[in-house]
Amino acid sequence: MKYYILGLLISTTFSLKAQTENLVDIDGNTYKTILFNKQLWMAENLRTTKYNDGSPIALVNNSSEWGKLTQPAYCWHNNDVKNNKNQYGALYNWYSVETGKLCPIGWHVPSDKVWLSEAYLPVGYRDEKGSYWFVKNTSFYWTSTENSTTEAYQASVLFDRSEVLRDYTSKKYGLPVRCIKNENLVLDK
Repeated sequence: MKYYILGLLISTTFSLKAQTENLVDIDGNTYKTILFNKQLWMAENLRTTKYNDGSPIALVNNSSEWGKLTQPAYCWHNNDVKNNKNQYGALYNWYSVETGKLCPIGWHVPSDKVWLSEAYLPVGYRDEKGSYWFVKNTSFYWTSTENSTTEAYQASVLFDRSEVLRDYTSKKYGLPVRCIKNENLVLDK
């Protein structure tokens, strides 16, 4: 992957405050939130199996099927929901992000321009062949910004550098998602 600096460095000068409010998704999963640079973010990766309208998202475990998908789907790291759901969250392909219904009502997937970082758990990704990569050393997150008919932008947090990077990748990849509260939409342009 070729990386481009997103332009925002992780810095102690940003306003970072823990929130007492929790966010609950349609599955009943509870998430901590964090106020970061005047925007309310999920402090954990999304782990819902349903859209915010209650309709199910397809669970695809089979590696060869994953790479053929052109419709929304999700999976768990190494297809192990028991050990990976709460720690890493789900991995969604970009077709799930594109629906606009992945985040809880009142929240959305941030665009490429506003993707910021606080401390993130190294999550990695699932490629279009169904293999899992970089689970313990890099976090990749979908943005809501499309690059082409086959690619969308993602933000990367590399743990050997204090930067947030941007790149684009195949929409067939499985990446985690963080949501941002809609009231911040004005800042998300």
